[in-house]
Amino acid sequence: MGAVNAGATPGKILTGLAAFWVQSWRHAWLAMAALSFGVTVWNAWLLPKRAVSRDGMKANQRLHFRQFTRAACIPLYGTLIVYGLLFSVYLTFAVDLVSSVDAMKSPVDKLFWPLLGIAGLTTVFTGSAVSRYGVRSLLSVSLPLCGLSYAMLALASNHQWVILGSAVLFGATSIAPGTGFMVWGIRLFKERPSIGSGTVFFFQSVGTITGPIVFGWIAPRIGVAPVFLSLAALSVVVLPFFPSRVFDTSAPGPSGALEPGTDFV
Repeated sequence: MGAVNAGATPGKILTGLAAFWVQSWRHAWLAMAALSFGVTVWNAWLLPKRAVSRDGMKANQRLHFRQFTRAACIPLYGTLIVYGLLFSVYLTFAVDLVSSVDAMKSPVDKLFWPLLGIAGLTTVFTGSAVSRYGVRSLLSVSLPLCGLSYAMLALASNHQWVILGSAVLFGATSIAPGTGFMVWGIRLFKERPSIGSGTVFFFQSVGTITGPIVFGWIAPRIGVAPVFLSLAALSVVVLPFFPSRVFDTSAPGPSGALEPGTDFV
């Protein structure tokens, strides 16, 4: 799961390297569009045409709306929206904040995206971190550190080495929470794991889509730096909502179901 979440980081590295190789960002956008089309065609050919399931294996529980309105699910939804905000606003507006103070000089400015992407490769190990330390520990460390990357830009946006440090910190910590949230969601919907993962992506997308919209409305009124500081604070405010127990991540039993008594450890 950690490797899947880290899959986006090579794209960030290539995006940054394009700044060195391509004379015009228009050409870079065209290249990325062509690459996206090629990957889409490849996936359409590669993915199985039939549903992937074991013979005779059916969902253990029918889907009901009340499954999504349980009290245990509300903290997951709220923190996922906050995570989406943190993820999207930085990627969309961090460079604008840095450019507004003209702190980055060429060629150092071109290191921002490659360093962010390279740091994100560490996300590969987050699956092991969940198994060893639990969901709460992973989220309690990675999300505030992601918020710290916001604070670094807001408070020292005129120091280029602090800016690059912020990029590295964001790259290493912004994707890491995704693994914890995925395990959290699947455990809440353990009878229908695919619903759990879909729910995680849905509420994260709500935050990801809402973030730039809200930022674009608020930032002109109070300033970019105060918004970044507010998001940094928000990454700490959500800490009490993380699950207090460590989810069990042991392998399922022979029948595909979890063994009795392995809900939590």
